[in-house]
Amino acid sequence: MYVDKGKTVSQENPLTWLEAYSCFERGDKPCANSTVVNKLMHQGYSFSWFALLVGAPYYIYRGQYAIGIPWIVCEILIGLLNYNSYLFNALSNIDLIVQIAMAFAFYPIYQNAANKAIRQGVEAGYDERGLCLYLQNKGVHTLGWRLACSLPN
Repeated sequence: MYVDKGKTVSQENPLTWLEAYSCFERGDKPCANSTVVNKLMHQGYSFSWFALLVGAPYYIYRGQYAIGIPWIVCEILIGLLNYNSYLFNALSNIDLIVQIAMAFAFYPIYQNAANKAIRQGVEAGYDERGLCLYLQNKGVHTLGWRLACSLPN
């Protein structure tokens, strides 16, 4: 889903999509410097190095528990197998392929979570400040966000 940064999330609420995504990321102000927010604004697949290198814990860190927790359980089960078995080798290779695929799927999945939270907040009838606070509670605080927002535009 591509959205116009300046377009409001609803006719009743003056919060723009950029501000809403920024609030979801727990920014105190709209921050166009955020890579995550910019990638949330565009449709399609985009690569996430963090999702590739960190894997399931990154999904959990970003609040995507329904994906991260089962993925970690599978990782643990694979790790319990005998390292010399063919099954371990096959599952390890499949796991690597899944991890690469999930690095490409991270932003669309995260965008869906943000859009769902925005939709729920709009349906609940929050005003601009209330919607931003609601999205901050639904989103995930990151140190990277604070650093990116401190850079001059």
